[in-house]
Amino acid sequence: PEMSRGLGDVYKRQVQAQSIPFPKGRVQLLAGLSGAFCFALIFGGTLQSALVAAVAGCAANAYLLFCGRHGVGGGFRTISTAALITLCCILGCSLLGTEASHAIIGTLMILTPGIAFTMGIRDFVHGDYLSGTIRMIDALLIAASIAIGTGLVLSLYAFLKGVAVV
Repeated sequence: PEMSRGLGDVYKRQVQAQSIPFPKGRVQLLAGLSGAFCFALIFGGTLQSALVAAVAGCAANAYLLFCGRHGVGGGFRTISTAALITLCCILGCSLLGTEASHAIIGTLMILTPGIAFTMGIRDFVHGDYLSGTIRMIDALLIAASIAIGTGLVLSLYAFLKGVAVV
């Protein structure tokens, strides 16, 4: 009886958690835009590269919203978003005549697995090694997906243009 009451509480809390409103699409687009803009400046970019990062961040979050509505899986979604970010930043920075590295790095920061990494460390500190390992593996897989998407576009650009992106 005690166990079933506890399970009922779990289900009730799950229903409550599922009813928490998620930010609207406009808020997510604005968050991507402002986050990428600020990160590009933090990493030493110019105002032009930060503006390109803002546009790329908005495009990335629009794409992520699209993927969420159409059930696109996590790994492919991260790889393709990183590729989209890199492509947008290369094109935008070449149009404005500025280097793309700060815009790319700043915009990719919105994809980084900071929460999974932080929670993994917290779990290790609290002695929950299995959960910590799983969270750290999740963070590493996300980081690898970001690297794959970015690397594919940079490699393709270097192959087509014959020069590396700076």
